Amino acid sequence: MMPRLLRPRRGQSAFALVLVLLVVALLAVLVADMASSAWLSRREARNYTQDAQYAAATDGVLRMLGGTLFDPDTPLLTRLNIVQEGLHALPVGDTVVDVVVEDENGKLNVNAPASGGAAAAQAWRKELAALCSTIGAGPDLAAAIPKMAVSPGLSGASATKRVAFLEELRALRGVTEQTLYGDAGKPETLDRALGRFMTTWGPGLVNVNTATPEVLRAVLSGVATGLADQIVRGRALKPYESIDEVLAMVNADSATQARLRGRLTTAVGVCQVTVISQQDGALRMTRAILEPGARQRGVVRICRRCR
Repeated sequence: MMPRLLRPRRGQSAFALVLVLLVVALLAVLVADMASSAWLSRREARNYTQDAQYAAATDGVLRMLGGTLFDPDTPLLTRLNIVQEGLHALPVGDTVVDVVVEDENGKLNVNAPASGGAAAAQAWRKELAALCSTIGAGPDLAAAIPKMAVSPGLSGASATKRVAFLEELRALRGVTEQTLYGDAGKPETLDRALGRFMTTWGPGLVNVNTATPEVLRAVLSGVATGLADQIVRGRALKPYESIDEVLAMVNADSATQARLRGRLTTAVGVCQVTVISQQDGALRMTRAILEPGARQRGVVRICRRCR
């Protein structure tokens, strides 16, 4: 038998047990923390790798589109299909992306024409008013936009101020993010979003092959009744290769013909490209502007892991 003096007292045994349990608990916390840190490190490394793969894929897509959309040797129908249909589930290296392409020449530029003088500026204001009326934006917006883009042809001012981004219209009364781009949760707002019909990019030409019926009606208002709808029906069968094909449908004087020749085009112009990738629940999206003569003009907005 153990001598009485060497036997641990009951309180000492309890204290030792508590101490052992505390040590075990501390070790468990340390192990869990190490495991969590290792998991976070692996996740960060994976996200970094996916970000790098996505960035490389985006650069590749932009270079490919820049060499395709503006290449005169690429069939017009091929270029228009890319604009109208986009590219879905496109494998680029180790990444799969969806690509949306918008021809900004298919929209009405909110900046007054840089040339053509007062006559061109006045025609542009009428087009803007007609478009706002058609899409239900109201006359107040049509009157306010020209005041943001002052041009010599409009007011006799010596300087020209251009609206650089469509988001600047939010400074106008009644214009919100939903007004500009619609709300995905409210499909009815997407059909009337200003971003579908207006742009700040490009020289201000309107592409008869990609413009919405609303934009065509605004540009052709007062020229010929039903001409916009006729153009839309015709391009559904075969895209227009030359503006002469469109002007052949117009019974107008030489001045009107000359104005339309300088206003309309059949070529894909400045394009807004959106590259989207979704991996492991993370949405990566980049918007960039491509224009003829400059493979990549610059990224307009970069959004990583957007909600």
